[in-house]
Amino acid sequence: MRELKNIHDCGGALPDGFGLWTDRSARQSVRRKLAFTLIELLTVIAIMGLLAGLIVGGAGLAKTKGTEARIRGEMEKLVTAIDDFKAHHGFYPPDNVVSRNPYLIVNPVTNQLFYELVGTIYFTSDNEFQTVKKDEIVRVNTIQRFFNTDGFVNAVKSTGNQAQDAKKLKNYLGALKPNQFAEVASGADDLEVLKVPVDWPRGWPTAQHPVPSKPGLNPWRYVSTNPTNNPGSFDLWAEFVIGNEVKVICNWRKDTALKKDVF
Repeated sequence: MRELKNIHDCGGALPDGFGLWTDRSARQSVRRKLAFTLIELLTVIAIMGLLAGLIVGGAGLAKTKGTEARIRGEMEKLVTAIDDFKAHHGFYPPDNVVSRNPYLIVNPVTNQLFYELVGTIYFTSDNEFQTVKKDEIVRVNTIQRFFNTDGFVNAVKSTGNQAQDAKKLKNYLGALKPNQFAEVASGADDLEVLKVPVDWPRGWPTAQHPVPSKPGLNPWRYVSTNPTNNPGSFDLWAEFVIGNEVKVICNWRKDTALKKDVF
């Protein structure tokens, strides 16, 4: 068998083919390293993509849960205020009864809950109602046109002494934030409604907005006349959009549901 001589035994000269062998071996080693590095890189990219998806999905879920919690918290406050109104007056705040003949029709979207829970002062000389701070003024003919009623239960007739008149009123909601109510009609009368803390998406067709004349406005829905879901009490609910689905939070079930499963 032929022995391989030590390189140094060759007088410093490399055996024939030795350089070629070492070059080929080096190239193969480099290719293996490059292949391994590429696999590592692809693995890292895949893991990063997976983590990014989990983070985005988790953030979206957290945002949805936060929205639902905010709506539910405001609903509970409204339920308490409505119950307090009933304890004081003996009945629940009136709703917007559009018609009783030949059958009952109630408009749950455009309702007078804001005025009934905040309280108003009636000025006979002007035939109008004002909130205590005079922030909101509405005439009787506007009330008739939008709420199908002649006035409000939680109201006192003006004596000319606003401070004394205000003491006679009961504000069941306390101080409201600007984002808790909004105009349903503007102009000479600033007609207000209580609003859900989540606006309706502007990108939706106008006809699909709760109040087509006020895109984005999303009022609390309210029915106290023969309510379907809480007989003898009242139905209060919020509709809001998550993604492309309309969801409902209401006072007759504990979970958040799709609108198609509720109505």
